[in-house]
Amino acid sequence: RKTDGDGGGADGGGGTWSALAAANGRIETQLLLLQQLLDIADRGDGGDDATSTATATFARCVAEYDRRRGGSGGGASGGDFSEKQLQLIDAMTATAAAFAEARVLLRKMGDAAGVPIEPREQTELCDATVAIDGVLAAGVPGA
Repeated sequence: RKTDGDGGGADGGGGTWSALAAANGRIETQLLLLQQLLDIADRGDGGDDATSTATATFARCVAEYDRRRGGSGGGASGGDFSEKQLQLIDAMTATAAAFAEARVLLRKMGDAAGVPIEPREQTELCDATVAIDGVLAAGVPGA
């Protein structure tokens, strides 16, 4: 049997496993970055104004993320963002891309094994969910 160098059989499953592990690593990194950036955005004097300002800033960043990926963007202008806000928008984009890559690799793995890890109907549902403004990722539970 042909192998791809890391334990996979003729179907190249080992390479898929390695690629999925790398994608999962990127997901973890991006989620941690998002958490850090959101923690920074949430800091303030602890008053209601600080919380509402952080919430409004986050909503504005999400709208810009949506605008950049082709969604409605909630009327975001695309300008006047701080460096931290741009980092947050970029982190959302990278998180979504890493989740999308992981879904592709899970489907590839399932196809190679003859197991519907993400059946077509669930793919359609996940794709429709991700198309909703403000959604970064969707997946099949247990996949």
